[in-house]
Amino acid sequence: MKEAALLPRCSTCRQVPPEGIAGGLWIRGVFLCNRCLADLSSWTTENESYRTLKNSLDRLWQRPDWRRHLASGGRP
Repeated sequence: MKEAALLPRCSTCRQVPPEGIAGGLWIRGVFLCNRCLADLSSWTTENESYRTLKNSLDRLWQRPDWRRHLASGGRP
């Protein structure tokens, strides 16, 4: 198994943060690195990073299990 496969890759910039899992935020299967999180407020709808993140989140919302997670407050 490749070691890089064990590290998170940002859904927006596609980079692996040097800090690994501590270098970002998981949102139900979508990982955002700290750099992209810091830049998020400056993105516009014309920005490629914005469109990439939007597409990732769109795929997330289409998964049937996300509603169950919200209804349970994140508890199994």
